[in-house]
Amino acid sequence: MHRYAILRLRKITSGKGLDDAIAHNLRQKDVPNADPSLPVYELYGDNTDPKDLAKQRLNQHPPISYKSPYGIEVLMSVSREWAATHSADTGQWARLSKEWLETTFSKDSVLSCALHLDETTPHMHAIVMPVVDKHIDVRPWMDGPDKLSDLQSSYAKAVEDLGLVRGIPNTQTSHTTIKEFYQALERDFSAEMPAPEEKETAADYQKRLEPIWKAMAARAVTADRNKARADELEKLITGGRVTTAEQERSKNPETANKRDISQDISF
Repeated sequence: MHRYAILRLRKITSGKGLDDAIAHNLRQKDVPNADPSLPVYELYGDNTDPKDLAKQRLNQHPPISYKSPYGIEVLMSVSREWAATHSADTGQWARLSKEWLETTFSKDSVLSCALHLDETTPHMHAIVMPVVDKHIDVRPWMDGPDKLSDLQSSYAKAVEDLGLVRGIPNTQTSHTTIKEFYQALERDFSAEMPAPEEKETAADYQKRLEPIWKAMAARAVTADRNKARADELEKLITGGRVTTAEQERSKNPETANKRDISQDISF
């Protein structure tokens, strides 16, 4: 059974890309794959909008050149097989991931970090804007495949006590980009009931629907596990307030997707 620690990094190459990443990570815009009844935990900051923090960082420490990246988006996750059997360990995985992030990039470099429990597998998104010699510079971490491979090995080492392992190095089969990660999540939620085909018998139609029913049942089980995982994390996480999209919608429908979840939640 595959129980992988998953790490993906992406250069943020524009101001719009930075704004879009923050909006997605903090659920300031619609996310089709997300269950709005489940929480997202913002693990850094006060009530200051991370977009404003990003502008301050760019003004104080501009990138080393006009073509240089603005920062790094870091995705940390686990394989579904591990998530399905280790829901009670989610809090510890999140703690270890946050510690690795701060050790690898420095705490001051992490602009924001959000723990997502509202999709099929737990994962964390971080925006990192590292400053080197007074300028934002991602090269010490992103300059070449060897450095990226070393980061993947380092992250897997940080969470190995939870039974997670690194994917096989230097293989394309175990690697997905952040975009591909979300495409896979979207496929989990895309099963639809097809209409009967012309001259199709009831027995044949039922047989054709069987895998779709199984997929929908698996989705329901995943939702139950996520709710249980969220309940468990409420006990593990101290301080701060967590708001779900449904709670925000009940208070103010017009701002349902613009909720402020920049709370200081300490692990």
